[in-house]
Amino acid sequence: MLQDFKSQIKVFLIVAAIAVAVSIGGVFLLRGLSPAPVLLPQPQSSDTLDFTLSEVEGWQTYRNDEFGFEVKYPKGWVVVGESGIQNQQTNSSLSILKNDNPKNLSLDEWFRQATLINGRPTIKAAAKPVTINGVRAYRIDTELLPPNPYFEVVGIADEQRNIFTIHADYKVLEDGETLEQILSTFRFIEWKEYQNVQDGYKFAYPDFLGLQEHIPSGYRGDETIEVLVFPEDYYTDLSLTSAEISFTVGECPVESIEDTHRYHETVVLNEIPFDIWTWFYTPPSFGYVFSAKKEGQCYLITLVLRGSVNGFTHTNGEIAPLIDKIKKIAATFQFIDSKDATNTSDWK
Repeated sequence: MLQDFKSQIKVFLIVAAIAVAVSIGGVFLLRGLSPAPVLLPQPQSSDTLDFTLSEVEGWQTYRNDEFGFEVKYPKGWVVVGESGIQNQQTNSSLSILKNDNPKNLSLDEWFRQATLINGRPTIKAAAKPVTINGVRAYRIDTELLPPNPYFEVVGIADEQRNIFTIHADYKVLEDGETLEQILSTFRFIEWKEYQNVQDGYKFAYPDFLGLQEHIPSGYRGDETIEVLVFPEDYYTDLSLTSAEISFTVGECPVESIEDTHRYHETVVLNEIPFDIWTWFYTPPSFGYVFSAKKEGQCYLITLVLRGSVNGFTHTNGEIAPLIDKIKKIAATFQFIDSKDATNTSDWK
């Protein structure tokens, strides 16, 4: 009986060995026939950065017009350099850098290439997909205690495939949550289109400007105008009470001494000749005007600044960001026929 038991054990061991050999052989065979693909993790279904608006209420806004994004930051933090925000006391910081993307790759394509060196994945290849204000991104956390890098958004892209990296560095543990809150406010500025079918024109504008439609002009009867209102943070350093861009159709400007209307030059934007004018009015206000003529009428796009405007000129460096903004908006201005009009939509 003992002999039979030993024989059964031998048979069992032989069968087990064969099964293991077949399994291992099958694995190697499958690997040889079909290499395992490298799969990127799928984006999460909702934003991982979930802060309420009340938590960032009253924060200042840093807006980068050149790169087309904005981000909010709290008291005690300041803007440093071209795209950085830093805690004045602790030196914790968040920086935003634009990456080269000469091949106009999608975010996923760019991420695959940017996280490989000599064909091998770097540490940043472990970044996970997240969404920030509805925009897909790849983020990696260091899990290091301060003072150290805290997290890095390896890549986040706007609709034109401009790709940015956001790097956070914290010096004290308490700044970690603030850096998360700052990141949660990051967003790309969108351009929207407005059409005035009655007067036959359209233009595009950045969405941080407030659009007011059909406002009584106060000049002629029931004449109305469209107005784009700048947020206060855009001119807080200029001692202004308001800044806006108005769109009117009416008489063409002429030079005068009373209101100091002055012609400066003619430029062509979007194939439309514009005369550039400036004026001063009382109570103190300064105007920078793009005037285009069609069928005996002038279409006026006017930057209106109110407050301490004494000494302002169209070449004044202090108001350069405001002048630059009206130039970009004027460059989108077009005449339209009612039959060509469409519903208001995002500007592409």
